[in-house]
Amino acid sequence: MKKIFITILSVVFAANVFAQETKTTITLSVSKFSKGLVERWISDYEKQNENVEIRIVSGKAAQNADLVVTGNEVAADRDAVAVAKYALLPVTAAENPLYSELQDKELGEKDLKHLFFELSAEEKLYRRGKALWTDQFKVVSGSGKNAGAAIYAKYFGHEAADFRGNRIAGDDLYLLSALNEDKEQITINNLTYIYDLESRQLKSDLTILPLKLKKRQEVALQSGNLDAIIELLEEEDVDLIPVARLNVVVAKASTEANNFLSFILGDGQQANHDFGFLQLDYKLAQVQSTLISTRLASK
Repeated sequence: MKKIFITILSVVFAANVFAQETKTTITLSVSKFSKGLVERWISDYEKQNENVEIRIVSGKAAQNADLVVTGNEVAADRDAVAVAKYALLPVTAAENPLYSELQDKELGEKDLKHLFFELSAEEKLYRRGKALWTDQFKVVSGSGKNAGAAIYAKYFGHEAADFRGNRIAGDDLYLLSALNEDKEQITINNLTYIYDLESRQLKSDLTILPLKLKKRQEVALQSGNLDAIIELLEEEDVDLIPVARLNVVVAKASTEANNFLSFILGDGQQANHDFGFLQLDYKLAQVQSTLISTRLASK
């Protein structure tokens, strides 16, 4: 009996070792603000595919990752698949002593440009040194590789370098810490960071700057509810609120990597809202699926 038991254990051990050795491993480099969502995708996919191990890597290992998840725009010559969308909003500290200058205003495109960006040479010449009401606000923006600054600036016809004020390296989460340290500052950030993902409400220490919107849009934004603003942005384009794509750059194509991406575009979309991201609309998701089944599958 003892020999039989030992034999069975040996067989089970050998089977486990074989299973581990035959597992396909996929490595991902992930932008911090999307890490929670990506971890959910990985967990759900691995439950359905026990022969696959998907690992998030950082540091030097990230340079050789199979897939790279980024919120930045991707060069046209890179293979990339859009997997979600995210929105950027202008915010400040709830206790900003200067907020009374804003609360009765409806900020339009020109106001936001003057609040966040340096004046053009022509505007400076026209103003002849005359101060604008927007000058009293301090601006802090991100300069990390996944900062939303470049996306927000491009939306308003600027470069990230055009932002007024201070720049903070690293993840955009640090921008919120900066607001707590100097409450007179304003910044921009993504929904994942400015809303509490558990309560689905705007974080209590933040206030969204008042924007010039249509009535329905204004109601959704002022509700302070994450799901309300996600629903609005999925149904219509809203002037003054940039919406960008979360992309996966395919550095090393493989059948299993393609299968994982296909899962994200299908069942994986159900997790997007939980982490403050928008789902892809049907048409865009279909385009990405076609990209996987044709261009990437041929590699």
